[in-house]
Amino acid sequence: MVKIVVTTPTGRVGSRVVQLLLQAGVRPTLLLRDPARLGAETRALVDCAQADQRDADAILAATEGTDALYWVSPPTDAEDPIAAHAAMGAITASAIEQHGIGRVVFQSSVGAERRSGTGEIDGLAALGTPPPGGSPTALGPWPDSAGRSAPRRDRARLGSSGARR
Repeated sequence: MVKIVVTTPTGRVGSRVVQLLLQAGVRPTLLLRDPARLGAETRALVDCAQADQRDADAILAATEGTDALYWVSPPTDAEDPIAAHAAMGAITASAIEQHGIGRVVFQSSVGAERRSGTGEIDGLAALGTPPPGGSPTALGPWPDSAGRSAPRRDRARLGSSGARR
């Protein structure tokens, strides 16, 4: 059985992802702070992992054995949204690497391609900055720990040359 984890399952897009997975006959694992926010009908058809996306230990536990991850970087009221999103991104990247999660969808906000002046979105834009020696794409292809190039996961935002649209 494939384990699919969905974050922000009570949000506008996350709830739709959950419904589509249920219609496809998948029993997803929903990562959320308050499982009581789900309707009883939905709760009966999913597995819940109660966790805050800023809690590294909870995220690592919830994503163990995961084959696919749908991750929405949630809004933050942090004084420094860039640091907050970078911290959540590091937690997510750690879970992906430690558990070998092969399929990942990362959803960010409209405006994430801008580099400044967007307030909350500034933190998400910073996640698109590659590590030293890394690719200009948002999530890859960055070298993995063995030095191999990881698969490109951001084709929708890239032209054939790899330049941002």
